[in-house]
Amino acid sequence: MKVTQRMLDDVEMCGFLAGLYGRGEDDDVFGCDADWPETVRVAWAKGREEGMRGDAPIAVPGAENRMAATDAALLDVRAEVARAVAKYPAFNSAHEGFAVIREELDGLWDDVKANRTERAIEEAVQVAAMAVRFITDMRAKQAGGSQPCPPTS
Repeated sequence: MKVTQRMLDDVEMCGFLAGLYGRGEDDDVFGCDADWPETVRVAWAKGREEGMRGDAPIAVPGAENRMAATDAALLDVRAEVARAVAKYPAFNSAHEGFAVIREELDGLWDDVKANRTERAIEEAVQVAAMAVRFITDMRAKQAGGSQPCPPTS
């Protein structure tokens, strides 16, 4: 097994979470595997100690850039949700919402297969927006409302 810095960072974060939430080494999700290379086990133990102390989460290289990119993607999704809410009524049922999400997902898959990355990204935004729309519409129905409130800016 080739151990990369990214792997060590991820394992250390799992150790941190294990310590923070009081999970032991035998935990299926957060546990440390005895078959792991020594460097990996050390990273996990270091993270666990930090978590048990309640220290701030360890820094993951590049995390700031990933979060900035995530924020930008979420802005795109939010704009698409606002556009959809203004243009179309709420989903009438979970079945209708699923069908719309599936249609958008099929469009994404078509673009992925055709190696049209830019278009695939646009479709992925639509998939995410329809998933958000599904959540808000179904929650509104559960609460007894007929239409969810449109997103605010």
